[in-house]
Amino acid sequence: MKRRFLFFFLSAALVVVLSTPATAHIGITRFVPEVPDPAAMTMDGNEDDWGWMDESFAITMDQIVDYRERDFTTEDYNLVYFVGWSRVPDNKFYFFTRVYDDTLRIAEEDQKNWWNDDFLQITFDSDHSGGWYLGLDMDEVNNGQRYHLRQLPLAGQRSPFNGILEFIDIPELAWSAEEEWFEVGQTLLPAGSAHLSTNVEYTYEFRAALWDIHQLTPEESVRHILAPERVIHFGARFDDGDGGEQGGKHLFGLAGGSIEQDTQGEHAPDFIPIDTLERGSVTAVKEQGWGRIKSYLHQRLR
Repeated sequence: MKRRFLFFFLSAALVVVLSTPATAHIGITRFVPEVPDPAAMTMDGNEDDWGWMDESFAITMDQIVDYRERDFTTEDYNLVYFVGWSRVPDNKFYFFTRVYDDTLRIAEEDQKNWWNDDFLQITFDSDHSGGWYLGLDMDEVNNGQRYHLRQLPLAGQRSPFNGILEFIDIPELAWSAEEEWFEVGQTLLPAGSAHLSTNVEYTYEFRAALWDIHQLTPEESVRHILAPERVIHFGARFDDGDGGEQGGKHLFGLAGGSIEQDTQGEHAPDFIPIDTLERGSVTAVKEQGWGRIKSYLHQRLR
């Protein structure tokens, strides 16, 4: 089969790597630009409404490694993702990613086994306190949140899925993955793609409320307030299920990061909201640079 080779024509990201314990636990820092107009952002899985973001904030495959240290090429898997934040009253964390994958795996019917498939795991330690959030007890549930997103969930399943339910079977905890608090849009191309389809391209786009303390209800929980320079631990892990019968093969995340980011806050990279609107860091993107991004991201598989 003739494969279509995809390349990202993105400029190098604005990356500041700090090693001082005061600013980062594992020494990785990324900056999060402010969303100019939250009302203009539509969670439909398309990047049209991200035109405000300077391309230098994009996180691309040259900044990504496989935490399992297995060989791969961008002909097998390629991605780009953006993040943003908004202040009160919207007070949400924004995310968009587009992924190219040579083979789509979505075989697992039980959401607790989605880690065998191609899926995206999102983790938040919003108050930057570190510690466990695996979900073995309510203290861990309170401390941090994990969400799983997959293409084509079955009827009655939700993407995102609150990943702590993998360890504590308390359905009430699922509330923070509902649309009121975690609004998601996603796309999948070519149309009609399914399990084992080849050369697929898919997206996830979301805005989510963050929680310093996550209890059984939103009323009992403590909402995190996003503000400039208020650091959060955030992890985005992309699982590639090309490992045959058993699924999981690659676990992609930021270079210098840790596979333990899905269980302990201090192993997740530091993401720092910055006051880009007031400081003028987010400006009109150079026409040529953003044009390259848009021309790639809007391509359709042939």
